[in-house]
Amino acid sequence: MNWERDDSSTVYGYKIKNGSCPIFVTYEKKDNIASSTKYEDVFLANNLFSWMTRSRVSLDSEETQKLIHYRENGLKILLFIKKSDGEGSDFYYMGLAEPVHWEQT
Repeated sequence: MNWERDDSSTVYGYKIKNGSCPIFVTYEKKDNIASSTKYEDVFLANNLFSWMTRSRVSLDSEETQKLIHYRENGLKILLFIKKSDGEGSDFYYMGLAEPVHWEQT
């Protein structure tokens, strides 16, 4: 991301910083993880991905509003995915993402 320092240990799935928001998704979740982190991330089509923010983040939160209004604030949303933790630590860059629908669940 060419950030001035390594923030990889504090990303926790995604982080908004320096006009960008990289999102890192592990597609297949382990069965033994906490239910609060069993996000229902799924491809709905080859160019449509359903993704969830961290638990306890509401639609009214500052970070969610930045994602929703990404165009107005010039935020670049980048999607990275890996199949599972068994695949190692490398994520694949899927491209720029654009929010098209959001709802509180």
